[in-house]
Amino acid sequence: MKNPCSYTSVKHVLTRIIETTCASRQWSIAGCDGSPYILGSRLMDKSFNCKHCNTDYTNKYAFQKHVKESHDECDINESRTFGKLLLVPGLGHIEINMAKGCFKLLWHVFLKELGNMLGFRTIRAQTCCQMATDHHKAMQMIEIALFGFADELIFKFCEFCKLNKVSPSVQEYFTWFADVKNENFIFTSEVTFTYLLSLYLFRAAVRRNNSSLILASRMKFAPLFYSLNMTN
Repeated sequence: MKNPCSYTSVKHVLTRIIETTCASRQWSIAGCDGSPYILGSRLMDKSFNCKHCNTDYTNKYAFQKHVKESHDECDINESRTFGKLLLVPGLGHIEINMAKGCFKLLWHVFLKELGNMLGFRTIRAQTCCQMATDHHKAMQMIEIALFGFADELIFKFCEFCKLNKVSPSVQEYFTWFADVKNENFIFTSEVTFTYLLSLYLFRAAVRRNNSSLILASRMKFAPLFYSLNMTN
């Protein structure tokens, strides 16, 4: 087993992929999540191999200097060690970024207070919580917020249905919601049933291999990525 969170391990894995697949292909796709994706992207940008000297370089400027001094006709792009490899973020990487996006949007709204209630009280603890460095704890907080707010929103709707003798349904909820004037209620409903629910359904869809739900939840969440400038 390899520790995925080191340049040495990621380089070993990428090299093995190149050796295994690229002999018979022009290029190959590799998907990975979190730190391996970041480390792999950096490695691909700065790893070169001189085909004339058969020497490896891990610094672009050093390789450019070598080419200029010794092999002026060498094509730098064709000398990339992992040039035949296309690294794409896996679904886990997207899930992590979705969680970070929710924390970035909602930290000062209510997640900071929720974190304080859950024991994140020191400055350092709150900073780690705000950055969603522990994805599992971040998802626990998001689920608490999702189900807590959903219960409160549905409770108000059920009160309306009881008073007006209306049968509760999804369609009736949105019909009722269209007449709501309270801005806090509108914001909470949009956040809960758009972004928090999209993240929750995306996470469930990945684990159940539900491609249609994966696509739908990503499309629903996409505006938040762009508004927060989190397009990577």
